[in-house]
Amino acid sequence: MKEKEWQPFESFSDRGSAEALAAVLGSEGVPARVESSELVAGIEARYRVLVPSSLVHRARWVLADSDLTDSELDYLATGKLSDTD
Repeated sequence: MKEKEWQPFESFSDRGSAEALAAVLGSEGVPARVESSELVAGIEARYRVLVPSSLVHRARWVLADSDLTDSELDYLATGKLSDTD
């Protein structure tokens, strides 16, 4: 069986937001994984959400249909409500 080819879908400056998006995609049937560009702790990193190339179109649809705001992604990632709402 051919191994899935993964494609970058979105990137974030924090792991929590990337993990939250991956969880939303997964709950809608789109496998997702998070990769980090962080090489050394404390150095600025980017966290990329990857999805199978064959499901990028579905991932876009899920994200567009979800209506999640940045504040909601933050809440999913941290469990804390934002003061800006």
